[in-house]
Amino acid sequence: MSGISVDAWVKLEGGCRVSVDIVGDEAQIRFGAVRSDGIDLIATEEGLEQLVETSAAALAELRAKLDEYEKAEAAAESPAA
Repeated sequence: MSGISVDAWVKLEGGCRVSVDIVGDEAQIRFGAVRSDGIDLIATEEGLEQLVETSAAALAELRAKLDEYEKAEAAAESPAA
C-alpha cells in the first residue's frame, strides 16, 4: 500500500460541458472547462465500454425511479374517488 488515499467525486449536470479527445488507444473525456475548473477521465476501450454499460443501466434505473416518483406525486395530488 502506498500510504495515499484519494477520494473524489464529480456532480454532472445537464449544462456541464463534456468533450473528448482520442489520444493513442485511450479516450480522454473532459468534464467542465477546457483549461480549468474541470476533471479528466482517461479510459481504454474496455474501460470505456464498461463505463457506457454501467451508465446506461444507471440511466434506465434513474428514469424508472423518476417515473415512479412522478406517478406517486400525481396520485397524491388527484382528488380521492
